[in-house]
Amino acid sequence: MSQVERRIGGHVYREEEIDTVDGPVHHLLSVDGHEPSTSERKQDDDRIRDLKENPKARLILRRNREAQEKKVDDLLRVIPAIFLFEDQGKQGDFERLAFVPNPAYKPATYEEMALHALNGVVLVDLREKRLARFSGTRSQ
Repeated sequence: MSQVERRIGGHVYREEEIDTVDGPVHHLLSVDGHEPSTSERKQDDDRIRDLKENPKARLILRRNREAQEKKVDDLLRVIPAIFLFEDQGKQGDFERLAFVPNPAYKPATYEEMALHALNGVVLVDLREKRLARFSGTRSQ
């Protein structure tokens, strides 16, 4: 379990995220920093009850999770082509790499286009062989 914050339509929703075999399930904790209203709480309870009792709802949740995982995998595969990287040496236990958009790269999807508009820094944990941090801002 963990807490997540989502911003939708000018509102900030804080939710508890529970990982299940079908995908993450969210339980509403607050809306714009306040307790959910009675109707918001009822909608959330009804949605969770539907997931428990309705196999089709769980199937939809699983398919959505699989589709999102595929999008993330696809984006991770093209990162080396989307950006130009510059090694900036060590930062603590990590290797620091700066990145800028590769002008020769032509994005194929909306997600690639949004990613291609970023520049920033990547921290790589060389010992664990994993991405430790990816921080980017929109290029000017």
